[in-house]
Amino acid sequence: MQAQDIGSKAFDAVPSGASNILSRLKELADQGRTIAKCQHILKSLEFRDLRSREQMITDAHESTFTWIFQEKRLGFVDWAAHKNGIFWVTGKPGSGKSTLMKYLVNQPRTYEHLRRWAGTHRLGVASHYFWNPGTAMQKSESGLLRKLLYDIVRQFPTEALEAIPPEFEDTKVLGDALWTVVDLRKALEAFGKNEDLGTKFCFFIDGLDEYHSDHEDLVECLSRLSRCPSLKLCVSSRPWNVFSRAYNNRAQGQLAVQELTRGDIKRFIDDRMNASEPFRALQVTSPQDCTEILTGICEKAQGVFLWVHLVLRSLLRGLHDNDDSIDILRQRLQEYPDTLDGYFDRMFQRIEKVYKKQSARILLVALASVDPLPLRTPSYIEQEMRNSDYARGMPMIGAHKKGRKSNKSNGKPSVEEKGSTAQSNAMPMLGPQGTIYEDDDMSEKDQHEVERTRRCIDARCGDLLEINGRIITFLHRTARDFLEQEDILKTMRKLATDDFDAHLSMTRLCLAQMKSVWPKTGIEIGLLLTTVLAMENKISEGSKPFYADLLMEIDKRGDRLFKLRDGPVNGNRDLVEDYARKGYVILEDQQEDNSQQRETYGNSYFSFRVRSALIRMGRGSDLIAH
Repeated sequence: MQAQDIGSKAFDAVPSGASNILSRLKELADQGRTIAKCQHILKSLEFRDLRSREQMITDAHESTFTWIFQEKRLGFVDWAAHKNGIFWVTGKPGSGKSTLMKYLVNQPRTYEHLRRWAGTHRLGVASHYFWNPGTAMQKSESGLLRKLLYDIVRQFPTEALEAIPPEFEDTKVLGDALWTVVDLRKALEAFGKNEDLGTKFCFFIDGLDEYHSDHEDLVECLSRLSRCPSLKLCVSSRPWNVFSRAYNNRAQGQLAVQELTRGDIKRFIDDRMNASEPFRALQVTSPQDCTEILTGICEKAQGVFLWVHLVLRSLLRGLHDNDDSIDILRQRLQEYPDTLDGYFDRMFQRIEKVYKKQSARILLVALASVDPLPLRTPSYIEQEMRNSDYARGMPMIGAHKKGRKSNKSNGKPSVEEKGSTAQSNAMPMLGPQGTIYEDDDMSEKDQHEVERTRRCIDARCGDLLEINGRIITFLHRTARDFLEQEDILKTMRKLATDDFDAHLSMTRLCLAQMKSVWPKTGIEIGLLLTTVLAMENKISEGSKPFYADLLMEIDKRGDRLFKLRDGPVNGNRDLVEDYARKGYVILEDQQEDNSQQRETYGNSYFSFRVRSALIRMGRGSDLIAH
């Protein structure tokens, strides 16, 4: 007799009351397994910058963008309530496309109309915001698909197990499962094509022009998704030819933001200026002049919200810091260029001469970096100007965590731990790739350090860079576009001095960060190492010997760098995607009970990469020596 027959007969013999209890327990066990599988799937999809770009986008000003629901001619309501396919939001740089997309994702009226489209089906909504100045995941197809799939699995865990490939459900092998773009496409399309799931999905995807690879490929990817019967998309982009060819008069609906925001911009200007006590005082004495200034700002804006934001900030600074008169305000407004490029050029030219060298170096490093910069970047650049070899000479500070046991057998802290105890909470620490690490007990001194850095960036970089949370980013994609113009690059390189190599400077910065207190785990060390290794093919020939010296320092300190942290790169799918396939040891997290010791840097894939680079640069004999 088969085992399952025996179990069945045994179950039949149980009294009915007990049978109900057993059935309920079995049901709960099944639910538990489903939850566990979905949690593992979510963990496999998650990446460090999952929501950071969305959080950076300014919320819509009160009572703005309501026209998208009120004006039927725009077609958004009709598309949301009745149509499939793609709705295209386009507009000038800085016109407010991202803010509008975030508004739609968070606006209850959007969901009211989408539920009419979904009918008797359930409704799922997912979103993604591309960010070209951000991290690799924020500007790639992999990041897009993972974020969309993550949102769906969170909303519909049971349905996820029907659509996602079985190998990603097995909690025993999930730790080794590595999502490929093909896997992600198949999973999303499975959701969109399986009408038996009883669910319809709408995706909001912002900033297609910020995608870092071939835009034609992205258009094709979105086109495939839009053809799924249970799925539709609202996308936004600049009016580039590649998107105009794909969507102009071909999408199920479209609108140009800058043509619709005049009323919003006027409301925003009036509210911001009328909230200023000095401006209200001027309105009492010079009401007509104040009205003309408000109207003039709106006229010069040409539908570009970002320009308005920057100009208002400058005008309000003059009012509050300098007690500007109405005549000075009028003169300021007349002098402002009426384009973003013109505005950025004005800010760039007005940086004080004493700061220009450091300013140029900070901006060039920001352009060279594939990720947002850490808060301490201005400090590192200043140290580099005094001593180009500062990073190699820096001492290592160990990572300290409350409640963490000492590695010493006598329970006393190590030298590194002593150094870290005083500094581990010195400030909310900045992870690579824009990750923000908050510390609950950040002191007032730490907050002052953040503000001091903000003032430093304002003085040296104008409105081109800003501090966002605990990282330094470009104010907007348009700021990066401005700096990448050949004449501006030429000026910055001349100011920075001819021998300055931004990629070498970035490598030094990464080494300084590795040695500092903030990396709480070896994962952060691994991310920094990945950035360093990416610089090899970008470093100028004249800088290669200095780059090799930095790699030698990393290799020399590798074991200690990782040992002081809680565990290197296990579980970080962005970094280890092909490591295991290549047969190299991945640095594992140290077990709580110490029953399984983690691997060391010396036999890790990172060590192989660093030493391979050194051999390519003719430093193999130095490796043997140390």
